[in-house]
Amino acid sequence: IPRTIRDAIKLVRSMGEKYLWVDCLCIEQDNTVQKHFQISRMDIVYSRALATIVALSSLDAAHPIPGVDPGTRLPFSSRWVREHCDDTAKSASGMYTVSFGSYPPLLESVFTDSVYERRGWTLQERLLP
Repeated sequence: IPRTIRDAIKLVRSMGEKYLWVDCLCIEQDNTVQKHFQISRMDIVYSRALATIVALSSLDAAHPIPGVDPGTRLPFSSRWVREHCDDTAKSASGMYTVSFGSYPPLLESVFTDSVYERRGWTLQERLLP
């Protein structure tokens, strides 16, 4: 079982749930008629889902879902809290005080930079409840 699906199973179990729908496993991929029928009914699957797991930062099914296992989250980035220092930021020792913050990546930028955003079938996932 690919890493992404194993991580999804762990995540579902950690939520206390028993069931997981995985498109590539639940839809018969070699039967074109059945596949198109199932795809046309995905609105029912999504509307009845407790949650939808999106492996947004994964390039393929071999990659982990960030946060399921230790060390798999995207690193936080450091950003300037104060863009520049003026004389009011100068301390008694003559040193300037500069503040940094550590922030997770913005979800919007993760979305737009992801492989997920370039997959045709994801439009339906985004639009359906």
